[in-house]
Amino acid sequence: MQPTTDLPVIQVSYQPLHISKRRKICSSRCVYDVLMEVWNRDTIQLLEEFLVLFLDRKNGIIGYRVIGRGSNCATVVDSRLMFSIALSLSACSIIVSHNHPSGTMKPSGEDLKLTKKIKNAGDFLEIKLLDHLIVSDQSYYSFLDEGLI
Repeated sequence: MQPTTDLPVIQVSYQPLHISKRRKICSSRCVYDVLMEVWNRDTIQLLEEFLVLFLDRKNGIIGYRVIGRGSNCATVVDSRLMFSIALSLSACSIIVSHNHPSGTMKPSGEDLKLTKKIKNAGDFLEIKLLDHLIVSDQSYYSFLDEGLI
């Protein structure tokens, strides 16, 4: 017998690639190359965006999502949305990234605080923050490579 209710049914879905076809992340350069394939090159120097890669246990890319878009100097990052997606995908780890339209590759104080906040939340949820990249159309800055994660 089916329950009768007027409550909405919540459905979450995505179209996964077979595990054997997932691209593997092996370095910050590899992450940058992947990001440049999906980043909107028409706006990378105009407005700040925050993009997340969701990874499986073997660092295979499950998928990506733009979490925030902002102005030429800032964007809002909804960490609850980011982690709800990660949990619904059963992601084991994430790599976060954002661009600096100015082309400056040095992280701001806000970038450092946000990275720490995301890492702490991920630790609690057992979703590891592998890296945070600041990107431009010419180069990148890796928090992991610089010893900040």
